[in-house]
Amino acid sequence: LSNKIFEKQLSQTDKIIKLYRTITSRSPNNFEINRLKDYIKDFQQTNNTDERDAFISLTQLIYNLDETTQKS
Repeated sequence: LSNKIFEKQLSQTDKIIKLYRTITSRSPNNFEINRLKDYIKDFQQTNNTDERDAFISLTQLIYNLDETTQKS
């Protein structure tokens, strides 16, 4: 799923929204978008990696949210 969002040229914000909406069935609010951007930035700095790897980790994070795990 995280690799699919890189098939099109999207801004980081649009990638986050698309990923979040696909997993949770709702759009993230501005606070959530900013927190997820911070997560990506911190992940990249801590792991010395690129945006694609950060989005793989972000995908796992979103899948593990309470609202996501409660859907099934």
